[in-house]
Amino acid sequence: MQIKTRFLIVGTQRTGSTFVASTLSGHSDITCGYEWTRTVSFFKKIQVLSNGLQGQFEKLPPPHSEYMLALESNYSALGFRYLFSSSPFWVVDPSFSLSRYNERLSAVIEFIIARPDIHIIHVVRDNDLDWIASMYLAKYTGAYINKSYDLKGAVNIPISSAKRRLIAKQSLTQELRKLSQNNPYLEVSYEDFVSNIDAGYQNLCKFLHVGNELPLVSTKKQQKRDLSQVIMNYRDVDRLVQSLR
Repeated sequence: MQIKTRFLIVGTQRTGSTFVASTLSGHSDITCGYEWTRTVSFFKKIQVLSNGLQGQFEKLPPPHSEYMLALESNYSALGFRYLFSSSPFWVVDPSFSLSRYNERLSAVIEFIIARPDIHIIHVVRDNDLDWIASMYLAKYTGAYINKSYDLKGAVNIPISSAKRRLIAKQSLTQELRKLSQNNPYLEVSYEDFVSNIDAGYQNLCKFLHVGNELPLVSTKKQQKRDLSQVIMNYRDVDRLVQSLR
């Protein structure tokens, strides 16, 4: 195995990073892991991050170690997802939140900056209304990855909590964009990506220095009903989103 390009997919939850990662995984020269650091302790996150990008899969936590060791090793680009929450529980500023501390955001940024060869794929979701709806619909239905929301009624989104989540999302986006100053950086809009998967996929291939191939995935909507039908206080949520632009 000769790894030529190491990359991280970063962003917050519910931005479509799973779909982008799955699309990349279909390429013969790319291996894209899951969230290798999500379940490990505070003290081990940076070490797992380093081990994973070095291809030391035997040092990853199970079941990731078994899965990665079973894969073929004829790829030239290796990476995985490192996501951060947009928790509503913060004081004064989203930077002062327990979740950001536990996720080691500052340490991860320092690690990346110290290694300017790491390529950053920053997945963002431009439509904040869709994003905040996705956060709460997933929470209420338990449908987080590649599952349709099994919702027969409608949900009420708490405005105060939603506002704090949106502010946290905006703050995190700005923090991660700073990585463009030091590392190879590509921002991927989820909305643009799903509207033209072929073009988005080719941009990713070029960014990771691998040959062009046809993507092997297609999109599947988790929510088929209009948002105004599944959110009880849709107008209030819409006004909130507009006010924060």
